[in-house]
Order: sequence, then C-alpha cells, then structure tokens
Amino acid sequence: MKIVIIGAGAMGCLYGAYLSEKNEVTMLDVYEPQVDAINKNGITIVEPDGTERQHKKVCAMKYIGNFD
Repeated sequence: MKIVIIGAGAMGCLYGAYLSEKNEVTMLDVYEPQVDAINKNGITIVEPDGTERQHKKVCAMKYIGNFD
C-alpha cells in the first residue's frame, strides 16, 4: 500500500517508520533539512529496551505531487 504522511516531526516519523516495514511510505514536510536527513539516513527509532532500529525504506518530499 502507498501511504503519505503529512509532517515529518516526532509523531510523523514514528508512524512513518513503523508503517514502512510493510508499506511504501512518503513523508511530506516543509522543513528542507528534515526532508534531506530522512532521505539520506532514514529514520532511527529507539525502542523502550534501548535498542535502535533503522528504517531506510522511507522517502521524504518537500512538495506534494500526484498520489493514489
């Protein structure tokens, strides 16, 4: 499934990271440094037990295009 999340702040990144495990996720945000960082490094989630999980299958865009 293709999913677009508007906003790449803390909550947007949390949902986007987990949803990207089984879906195609695109993050939309107006803050260009955040968009660039997600595209370069993905999203890192620190779990409650202290382990880190890297989610690299997320892409980010500054401007919206056509989505299904």
